[in-house]
Amino acid sequence: MRKHILDDEQDTIIKGKFSVDEIFGQDLTYKNGKLRLKVRLERFWYGLLDKRDEHRYRRQRAKRGYSDYDVWNIKMWFVQTLRPMLENINANLYSYPEEITFEEWKSIIEEMILMLRIMDWDDEAFIREYLDLGAEDFDSKTRNLVEEERKKARARFMELFSKWFCDLRY
Repeated sequence: MRKHILDDEQDTIIKGKFSVDEIFGQDLTYKNGKLRLKVRLERFWYGLLDKRDEHRYRRQRAKRGYSDYDVWNIKMWFVQTLRPMLENINANLYSYPEEITFEEWKSIIEEMILMLRIMDWDDEAFIREYLDLGAEDFDSKTRNLVEEERKKARARFMELFSKWFCDLRY
């Protein structure tokens, strides 16, 4: 992938692979300690664009129940939406299916919540604690282990969810 950037000092375009640290300096500052105007403007405009997008997504959710952002990553939307619902059901639970006991039903819901937590990419600290991995452990073996655990959790969750979907209520 080719990246282009305008070099302020020479008014030329630098082409090719580069890192931001090589071009702007590690702390993005000039000698006098002020943040580069260009970087400040980019941060300002990107901040405005992010806020504009957030408002657009809110309007879409209010109008149709979901936004374009939710559709782009529907798996994470499902995980992050369903987990609080199941936690709420678990906290306010007073009914259960006839073929099992109340304690079994509660453990099934708690297992579904656990599987959703494992599947959540934003909850990396939980999966590391669950697998008893240190924060410094970040190699291909660890990543494969985490990914395998997520696949198992996804399969187990879908098995439980498809079996007990019609019984999910307070």
